[in-house]
Amino acid sequence: MPDQEHSPHKATVRSIAGQAHVPLGEAIARLQQAGFAVKHPSNKLEGQALRDARELLGLRAWGDKPPPARRLTRSELIVQCLRPLREKGKVGKTHTSPIEHVYGHGIPDHQKDEARELVDELVTAGFLLEKPSQGRRHVWLSQAGLARLAAAETDVG
Repeated sequence: MPDQEHSPHKATVRSIAGQAHVPLGEAIARLQQAGFAVKHPSNKLEGQALRDARELLGLRAWGDKPPPARRLTRSELIVQCLRPLREKGKVGKTHTSPIEHVYGHGIPDHQKDEARELVDELVTAGFLLEKPSQGRRHVWLSQAGLARLAAAETDVG
């Protein structure tokens, strides 16, 4: 039979307070104000009481899906793609960066495909210029790209 002490459906007040990064005394007080019969950090909660206590302390209840990841706006994506090029001095034909670094770093995983399409649009529009090469695609930030980056930074605030 599995160890009941370590079941994810049982927890002490001390453990859920620690998970919520709430001081133990404050956690007990908040739980008591909400009607929970807890008096000591080692009091155990289980089932619906545990679920309610976790939610009261700002934690997800077991089994709930996490909130959806925040999506960056188009301007925020432009800033995330182009700002590192400007900061690293990738302006001009002799200062290039592999194109996959532009959309591959600093972009949330759930938006990498969108960022890749955006970078291709920026190349087509002339904001990023491409170096002809025999292998990996390399790009640099054009003067028009610097202006587009400044406009996007203004939009983002």
